[in-house]
Formats: sequence, C-alpha cells, structure tokens
Amino acid sequence: MTVHGILPAVSAIFNRHGSAVARAFANLILVLSLLPALGSYAWGAEGFLEPFARVNLNFPTRGILARLYVHEGQRVKKGQVVAELDSRLLQAALAEARKVMHFHGKIDSAQALLSLRRSRLDSLEALMKSGNARRRELERARTDLAMAQAGLLMAREESQVNALEYRKTLARIEEKKLRSPIRGVVTRVYKQAAELVGGLESQPLMTVVQLDPLKAVFHLAPQKAALLKPGRNITLAVAGNSAPVSGKVKFISPVIDPESGTVRVTLEVPNPRRSLLSGARCTLKTD
Repeated sequence: MTVHGILPAVSAIFNRHGSAVARAFANLILVLSLLPALGSYAWGAEGFLEPFARVNLNFPTRGILARLYVHEGQRVKKGQVVAELDSRLLQAALAEARKVMHFHGKIDSAQALLSLRRSRLDSLEALMKSGNARRRELERARTDLAMAQAGLLMAREESQVNALEYRKTLARIEEKKLRSPIRGVVTRVYKQAAELVGGLESQPLMTVVQLDPLKAVFHLAPQKAALLKPGRNITLAVAGNSAPVSGKVKFISPVIDPESGTVRVTLEVPNPRRSLLSGARCTLKTD
C-alpha cells in the first residue's frame, strides 16, 4: 500500500476511536491524501473563436463606385479585385499617354541632325589638314555637333518622361481598384454601385474576414498562462462540434490586464472545411 493509500486508513481509525482533536487531525490527514489527486486533474478555460483576420476595406481616394464585383457570403482570394471606382477620365489620359510614349519623330530627327553635323565636322577636319578650311569654320562645326548631341539627349529624355507619365497614369488607374489583402469571405457590403465612397469616410465599403484558420481567444489566470508555450498544440472542445479540435498556441500576452487580472492567449485553429463557426464558445483543457 502506498503512502497515499495509508493516509485515508489512518484517518478512519482516528475518526472511530479518537477524541475531537484526534478527529480534526484525521480530517487534515484525509485532505492531504487527496491533494495529489486534485493536482492531477486537468484544468479548463472558456474562450471563443473569432476570425483570424478581419479587414474593413475602402478606397484611399474619394470617388464614384462604378463596379462591385462581390456580394455578401462570397469567398475571395488574396489580391482579388472586389470593387472599382469610375476611371473613365484616367482611361482617356492613358490612351493619350500611350500614343505619346510611342512617338519617335523627335529622336529620329535629332539622330539625323547629329549624323549631318558629324559628317560636316569630319569633312572640315580633312580640309583643315590640307589648308583648305578656316579654323573658325572648324570651331563652328564642333559647336554644331555638340548642340546636335544635346538635342538627341533631350529627345531621349523627353521620351523617358512620356513613358513615366504613362506608368503614372496606370498607377492612378490601379488606385481605383480595391483588392482584398486576405483570403476570406465577404461578410458585409455597405454600399452600392453609383454611390460616393472612399476618402475619409468612416464607414467602409465592405468587410472581409479570414475563417481558415480561426483564432481561439482565452483570458487565463497568470499562473495558468505560464504553463503554456508558443507553438504548443492543445486540444479544444468547441460548442456544436462533437469531435475535439486541435489548436496551436500563437501568442501569450506579456502583460496582465489590470481590470480582469488575466493574460490574453490566442491559438490558431485550422478550419479547412469551414465546419467551425466564428463566435462559437470553446474550452481549452490541458493537464
């Protein structure tokens, strides 16, 4: 018989045959015998599931909503265009910038003039060697050549500016497109096509949430939170779900909430089949 098995037996003897003091001592012995068993019980904590990410989407600039590509309940991919502002003026500017970008007349003219100035200088240098050209004519030809080179450089720089203007217009058109930053589900759409949206407006255009994975949130006593480590896998019991669910500890707050005296702990819970509902109560149990 172990020590913990002997203690209850000794307690029973004191209770049957001892005085009041002996019986009190016997009860103390009984409590001591139960402590190891109580310490081995698993402790649990109540929490809830919430989206792993929740994003309120809106345009950074003010404009008329031209197209709304999604509806409530629709799944979206990361980077998917979900809405677009009216960009007809920018589209016209883009078409003009595209044409200007492909103009090569100034460069071709500058190259032809440069070739002419170089040929004239070569001719004058040959005549200078035979004494049939004046030095002033030679210096003028050299100046004309330098100006032609500068003219070609300016034409090329202007072409580069035109290309930059084209890309800038493209970027401004891209600003008119609203993309989802996460893979998830559209839960709310607050506006309709043809409405004025974006800018400093407080109400978003739509809300997108990430439901795979989910996030389980618990508020634990500090001594219980100290037993957990990031990366540890823990089994959860989720309301409405018969099978146990596994979650991984992602974050343990380094501070204690002064109002509740608890530590916030979050777990990542895989939800590939969308069988777990955000908002469901869950229980964390550990030995």
